[in-house]
This record gives sequence, structure tokens and C-alpha cells, in this order.
Amino acid sequence: MNKTTSTIITASLAIFSMFFGAGNLIFPPVTGVISGQHFWVGLVGFLSTSVVLPLIGLAAIILFNGDYELFFNRVGRAGGFLLILFSMFVIGPMVAMPRIVTLTYEILTPFIPAISLPAFSVVFCILTFLAIYRESKIMNILAYVITPALLGSLGIIIIKGLLSPISFQQIDSSALAIFLDQTKRGYQTLDLLGALFFGFLTLTLLKKSFDDDHEYSLKKLAIIAMKAGFIACVFIGLLYVGLAFLGASHGREFISFSPAQMFIAMCVKIMGAHGGLVIAMAASLACYSTLMALAVVLAEFMNNRVTNHRLSYTKSLIVVLGATSFISCYGLETILHSSGAFINTLYPVIITLTLCNLAYKLWGFTPVQIPVLATLLLSIYCNFF
Repeated sequence: MNKTTSTIITASLAIFSMFFGAGNLIFPPVTGVISGQHFWVGLVGFLSTSVVLPLIGLAAIILFNGDYELFFNRVGRAGGFLLILFSMFVIGPMVAMPRIVTLTYEILTPFIPAISLPAFSVVFCILTFLAIYRESKIMNILAYVITPALLGSLGIIIIKGLLSPISFQQIDSSALAIFLDQTKRGYQTLDLLGALFFGFLTLTLLKKSFDDDHEYSLKKLAIIAMKAGFIACVFIGLLYVGLAFLGASHGREFISFSPAQMFIAMCVKIMGAHGGLVIAMAASLACYSTLMALAVVLAEFMNNRVTNHRLSYTKSLIVVLGATSFISCYGLETILHSSGAFINTLYPVIITLTLCNLAYKLWGFTPVQIPVLATLLLSIYCNFF
């Protein structure tokens, strides 16, 4: 196997583990349960925003050589700065990172001795710091430790779960209503925002995988990253399909549970208590890998852009994870409730910007400020009026 092929495989496994966090595990089964006889319609809606959009975002940011400031500043310096702040707010210690910690806590709670959420948050963030304070080791940890464990355990439960007959319940909602509802559920993974910053991280880590600057060019790195991203998204999409089928066939009786509780209840039903523990550990690894990637992105942002290297990468990492641990103590419901309207208003703006930037790089499509502003105004009207 030549070095380029090996690098693509390693990068695809790493990208997979960056994307595949807790939300990616718990939302597809819900789609399977509530889509009823419109299962495939609901699944297409979910995949359109949870897989297709992140893949488009990854391609777009790679065409900008991973420079997210250049990417966002096409709407103007002030507007770009505000959108970057919004993105960091969402994927960082105010929403996504504490959501990961609290979801992990909910998933593991049935299997671990009584431990408070604050104590768990501190321990989880310390373990994250120990894994990534040496940035050069991240790619190998993600690719060769976390991803195989996650894929193996999920593969077992999906295969065993699909051996049961599947019958879709009849529901009153129309196919269009289900489609639109599941596109919104796909938003909740927040993977488009992750892709825009994981593209930067992926290119940075790929550069470090080569021995010297003579071995690569930006064009070669971009091609490797796009191939790896496509492979990773295909795997993610296949797992979503399998998890949605599990929800349709085994999750109906747990419809009143929270998404995290539904996932664990299905695992215990299919695999038994001990098997459920194995899946819970795999889910925790998924959360752990995504938290690692997000923490690196935020620490790099604080180190390079906010403090202009006055605060080292390691100290920036401590600040980011410390803030994550603190916010996590408020609990999952509080985090989701306080951030919902904010995310629903500005996330479509990021989608519009991503599509405009991709069209700009591929076909020379220059309009960006008017489409973004129009999306913002429409989104504000739909969410607040």
C-alpha cells in the first residue's frame, strides 16, 4: 500500500470518528420510529442534512484550503467575524461540547455507580485533555483506536437487530411533513458546522503526516481530504440507515423515552444487559472522539486567532475544556432549550453561505451577501414571528 492510499484510509477513519458523536447515534433511531410507513421519506430527509450537507461543507472549506476566516469573510469582515463567533459558540463549550458530555453521562448512567453530573464532567474533560494535549497524536488515536471499536460494536448490534422482522407502524402525518421534520432532526447533529472546522483540522493533521514539505502540495492535500471525507460520509450514511431500521423494528415501545434513553433501551433489548454495556461504551467512545476533535478546533482558534499565540495551545485547551465542564453541569435539557432558537435562526444562514461559496469556487458564482442576508431575514421571521 503506497503512502497516499494509506493516508486516505487513515484520514477517512479519523474524519468518521470526528463526525460520529452522540447525536449521530441517538437521532437515527428516532427517525426510524416516528417516520412510520414513510420510513424512506423520513430517512432521506434526515440524510440530506446530516450527511449530504456536511459532505458539501467539507468540500467547500477544503476548496478554501481550510481557511475558515477566508470562507466566512466573503460576507464581509464584520459579518464573517460574527458568523465565526456563532459557529464557535455552537460547536464549542456553550452548546455542542457540553451536549456531548451530558449525552455521554445519560448513556452511561444505567451501567455505572452513582456519580454526579459535575464530577463526571470534570473526569471526562480531563481524559479528553490527556488524549489530545499532544496534537500530533490525534489522527492515529482517532483512526486506529476509537473508530474500529465503534464500527465493530455498532456492526454487531445492527446485524443482530436486523434479523428481527421489520414492520412500519401506520401514522397520520403526510410524507411531506415527515420529510421536513426529519430534515430538522438532521440539523441537530450540527455536522455542517463541524465539517467547516474539521476541514481545517484535517488539512493541518494531514500536513503533519508527511515527513517534509516536499512530499505534498495543497492540491494533493485537498484531493486526499476530499476522498477521505467522501469515504467517511458513506460509512456514516450506511450506519444511519442501519440505526434507523433498528429504531423502526425495536424502538416503538420506547417512544416516550429521551433519544439517549431510547438508544440504550434498544441496545439492552437486542443484546441483553452485558451487550448493552458494550454498546454504551462504544457510544461513549463516539462522544469522546468528537469532543477531542472539537476541543482541538477551539483550542487552535483561541491560540491563533483570539490571543495571537499569547496563550499556548495547551493552556487554550485547558480553558476550553474547563468551560465545557462548567456548562455541562447545567444539564442537557437546559443546554438544548437555551440554544434552540438561536441555532434554528442562524444555521440556515451557514447553509446558504456554504452553498454560495461552493458555487463560487466551482462555477465562479459571485453573489453571497444578498442570499445570506435574505436567508437571515426569512429565518428570523420563521422563528420569532
